[in-house]
Amino acid sequence: MGKAIVYTALCGGAALISILWSVLDRGEPAVLSCVASLLAIAIVSPVLMRKDFQFVGIPGVFEIIVSLGALAAAIYGGLKRSEYWFWSAVIVQTIPTLRISLVSLKAYERPKSLKITVGICLAALLGLNVVLGVRHSAWLGEHSVALVKEWFPEATAAKDHTAPPKAPPAPPTSDPKPPPPPLTVDQGKPVAIIAGRPLTAEMVEYQRYIDSLIDEKLERNDAVAALLQAYASRAILEKKFKAFDPAMLRDEHQWVMNRVSDRRVIEKIRAHKTDELFLEVYVGANGLYKRKLGEIFDKRKQEELKKRALEVLKEVQSADGVERPGPKVEGVVKDECRYTASKGEFVLKFSETEDSGKPNPKDTLAPKLATLKVNTTLAEVLWGDMNGLVIRRVQDDFKGRPIYEVYRVVEQGVYSHWFKKQCADFVIEIPDPELRSSMLELAKDVNHIIKTK
Repeated sequence: MGKAIVYTALCGGAALISILWSVLDRGEPAVLSCVASLLAIAIVSPVLMRKDFQFVGIPGVFEIIVSLGALAAAIYGGLKRSEYWFWSAVIVQTIPTLRISLVSLKAYERPKSLKITVGICLAALLGLNVVLGVRHSAWLGEHSVALVKEWFPEATAAKDHTAPPKAPPAPPTSDPKPPPPPLTVDQGKPVAIIAGRPLTAEMVEYQRYIDSLIDEKLERNDAVAALLQAYASRAILEKKFKAFDPAMLRDEHQWVMNRVSDRRVIEKIRAHKTDELFLEVYVGANGLYKRKLGEIFDKRKQEELKKRALEVLKEVQSADGVERPGPKVEGVVKDECRYTASKGEFVLKFSETEDSGKPNPKDTLAPKLATLKVNTTLAEVLWGDMNGLVIRRVQDDFKGRPIYEVYRVVEQGVYSHWFKKQCADFVIEIPDPELRSSMLELAKDVNHIIKTK
């Protein structure tokens, strides 16, 4: 009985994890994994509910271990966004149900309704495996052949037979069709040139097609702006960090980490144009370039955060001694706040929160703020877990309460500033003046390198 409860709990855990992955946009594969887990629970439920089934020793240790493997496959499938791991979860979940179902199906003096119900659930689970097997048959065949060649290179190598060559085939009755000319993506006048790399009209139209499958509200200029910023990211990877390898684009794990996780939609996007364009535009420009650049930034984000906070501090200090608002700093959130000594935190200027309690004796910031003069910046950055604060005192409010300008230097703003610095010495040329004007408004992260003359 105890083992049956553990087995059911593991199946329920796999179902819960799968449905959560489905909510997090892992698509149909996660839903099918959840269905398989629920069918497994339905098959084992008679063992839990009928006392005469509870002493047969099924499910046992083997079934528990296998169901644990199904749970692990469902978790890993969601993390990797891989429908093949979800498929493996379905297969693994099916294995113990074959033995568990025999408890109900082979019981002699049991109602037929019980046997029919368990039989239908088992048939549905097996049918689900068949459907998934047919769906993934091409992928399975391709990878099986590759594995056999890798494991048995000598047996699968082409052998040199000494038999005489066969007679040449008869000439064809009609002229064969010539092979199609290779398609180059930079044919015609480019829409833009990003750090020396042409952006062609064909690439833009392909991006428009991708957008139409994901968000029909996006327009052509949105596609151009996205591609300008994506290829600026690639230029940074190639020229600043030497961190781009074209082989990355062929890694299928990267394909499902982009804007679409559904394999069928990805294959539809892939079939619309050549593989060259698919890898360049969808795999690269719709996710991989930015992801790889983000990985580089993650390794140095704490250092960049401190650098940026000190830059903001110097910029805000430049307004000291002048009765005017502090400067607007790019990528930095600025608020006018009051400080509540009782809570030891800043609140918005017009917040209804009143500082009615006694000051906290452990608060080290309140004494510093008390000595800060109007139109003066605190000489240090206040560090939090995820941000840095720069504080400047301005004129008190009508109640005589001190008011402070609080500049919050957050990680996202730091990344945008860092990105702009990395591509500052690149140039984007856009021949069409109307499109150039539009890109100066839309492509915020690269508008500073768009050539205007």
